[in-house]
Amino acid sequence: MKPAGAAKPNARKASSTATSLKTDAENSAEPKRKQTKLFTTDMISAARVDKLVLQYTVKGIHSLSTVEEHEFIELVTGLCSSTNVMSRRTLCRRIEESYDSKMASIRNALDKQMYVCTTADIWSTSKKSFMGVTCHWINADNFARESSAL
Repeated sequence: MKPAGAAKPNARKASSTATSLKTDAENSAEPKRKQTKLFTTDMISAARVDKLVLQYTVKGIHSLSTVEEHEFIELVTGLCSSTNVMSRRTLCRRIEESYDSKMASIRNALDKQMYVCTTADIWSTSKKSFMGVTCHWINADNFARESSAL
């Protein structure tokens, strides 16, 4: 004759196997893994393409006529066939607009400052002379050092 407490462990094992079966069934309902794609067909807006072309030209110090070269046009339209490459004249206008907005933000930042420090550097190379002027200040809001090439 078995004691009354012996039946409880068997009942626990049965309930634990039932719960483990449920979790196995729930685990099999997990979403399948997706295959990694080498190429995506996400569409890029024309404004984003124009911004990237502007950054490429300015930061790389490329000629403005780069956007009119046949190979460059093929590159951009090959990467995003739904966009047209801007003209040299449009690129020039966008660079001027970007310059004006950057200068306005620098003026606004400097107008808020009580004290600024300026540094200058002069150098020459290949019979050409250059001068660089930089302005430094401390941001009153977070006490971070900031600077801008003028």
